[in-house]
Amino acid sequence: MKRDLHFRESVLFEAIKMTTAQASILVEKGCTDPERLQQYIIYYSCIAMKAYSSFYELNKEYTGKEMAIKKYHTLYVGLLAKPTEDTTELVSHLKPDLYSKCSEDEQFLILALCNLYTFFKSKSVIKTKHILNTYIPKIRACLKSADEYVAIFDTKNKTRLTCKSTLFKFLVENG
Repeated sequence: MKRDLHFRESVLFEAIKMTTAQASILVEKGCTDPERLQQYIIYYSCIAMKAYSSFYELNKEYTGKEMAIKKYHTLYVGLLAKPTEDTTELVSHLKPDLYSKCSEDEQFLILALCNLYTFFKSKSVIKTKHILNTYIPKIRACLKSADEYVAIFDTKNKTRLTCKSTLFKFLVENG
């Protein structure tokens, strides 16, 4: 049995970590306006997804997770350093439909990254910090325990990915 040596899930977790870290820095610096925070998160999510898209297109196998993450960091920092003049090209990477060839768990992580900005609607700094601090643990919990909850949903009309996404949205909004 051949192991998957692309480490795409690990790289997506890293993308989510980096985006939430950027958002945390903004909150610590005093950004309390939810609309402005959403715009910043969209920008950083776009950069993260464009870097992931470049990483995915490389289609290279790595000897370890650390090497894959290191390559992703290189791509991310390179894109972050470039001045952005055309935002439409950048925003085009934030469409989950582009990543339909990815595995179900990868698609779930992509949805979690693309929808991160939608959870910030309150001016409450405490609530914002709570979402940022618990976002990744809730993703992990949903990936681990989603199979137990799939039976609860009407699976005739929903895919497993939709069930995981619904569960995750519930966890974040009510956690």
